[in-house]
Amino acid sequence: PELATVIQFLKTWFETEHIDRGLLVKEWAKGNRVSAIQRTESGANAGGGNKTDRNPDYEHTLDTLDVEIAMATLPMDFNIYELPGSVYRRAKEIVKKKESPFKEWSAALRATPGILDYSRAAIFALIRSAHPEFYHYPGRLQGYINANLTETDHENPTEEALTAARHTPEKDAVEEANRQLAAARGEYVEGI
Repeated sequence: PELATVIQFLKTWFETEHIDRGLLVKEWAKGNRVSAIQRTESGANAGGGNKTDRNPDYEHTLDTLDVEIAMATLPMDFNIYELPGSVYRRAKEIVKKKESPFKEWSAALRATPGILDYSRAAIFALIRSAHPEFYHYPGRLQGYINANLTETDHENPTEEALTAARHTPEKDAVEEANRQLAAARGEYVEGI
């Protein structure tokens, strides 16, 4: 390994609590350059070492999870990977004001071991597929999370998960323009 990587690891290792050093070494051995082992309020490992559908340069923490939870509670559909600025600003406001149902979802998901290893699509699908009144009952909400938060490939969410997350990718502008031009020339007919 490069000297800079070794120095980065050693610095992180010395800053890590003794009890978490074994987990830190495992993550680094797998190639996951985590800077700390994050824990839930109960002390369980919150995860964060697995590759997910998020940008690889994005540092996913319990605080960034809160913003995703807030966005998932919003009623509108949008591209969950290229977030509209208005949606992001509203989500930050929800987090700051601790509005319901965000507040209840956040408390339940932050307590879930390994929560940071789940994809953004899985988090959105979980929240958007829930009965709208579940958040009023913490026990029922935790039971729902335990029964429904399942995912095998965190980096590549299934089409079913993306549909449940109400992910609406924008059409590629160039592709759409080419399709319209081809249709105008009579070279392209929708559905054929």
